[in-house]
Amino acid sequence: MLNLLAIESGIGDVYNQKKFIGKVHYHLDIFQDQSGLKSILGEITIINDGDNFWPIQPGTLFTLHLQDHRKMDFYCSHSDVNSSTCKVEGKSDFYV
Repeated sequence: MLNLLAIESGIGDVYNQKKFIGKVHYHLDIFQDQSGLKSILGEITIINDGDNFWPIQPGTLFTLHLQDHRKMDFYCSHSDVNSSTCKVEGKSDFYV
């Protein structure tokens, strides 16, 4: 059974290594199972002017810079090539 620990939402920036991908809106639900392992489920939507799509190639690692200056590495688990929204699911955690 998963327990909801927190909900994080706001405006942040996404990078692929040092390359700026775009300004985003994020909504992340952070869960914890009985053994203490955290899971993150949510959506990250690019809100740039102009090209609003995810440059997706399998295995592309992105880093979300949250508005409170924490960071989170993630992979897009699902995104249409022409979509501005990336579904996020993983076992990542936040860091500074």
